[in-house]
Amino acid sequence: MVFTTFSGFWLGNSMLQLFFLPQTAKQGGNPGIAVGLFLVAWSIVSLYICVAALATTNVDGVVFDIGTGALFVIGIGASLLALRQSRSAAGCRC
Repeated sequence: MVFTTFSGFWLGNSMLQLFFLPQTAKQGGNPGIAVGLFLVAWSIVSLYICVAALATTNVDGVVFDIGTGALFVIGIGASLLALRQSRSAAGCRC
């Protein structure tokens, strides 16, 4: 199940990069926020898998803890960076 789930992650990431982000940019949206939301959504999925992995070995739990944390931090970072860049492009000194 884990391998199938994370192949869905990579397939969704590819679709996001190839099809949806260019459309978002054409329509005046911020692609960075879309990437951040995508990663945060997948960190929630990864959290469910992490909880399930706690019933197995400690190594599995640690691996999923690190992966879930990384997805969450990168997702939040991508969203915050995109917001900061869009505010600076608009002339806001926030």
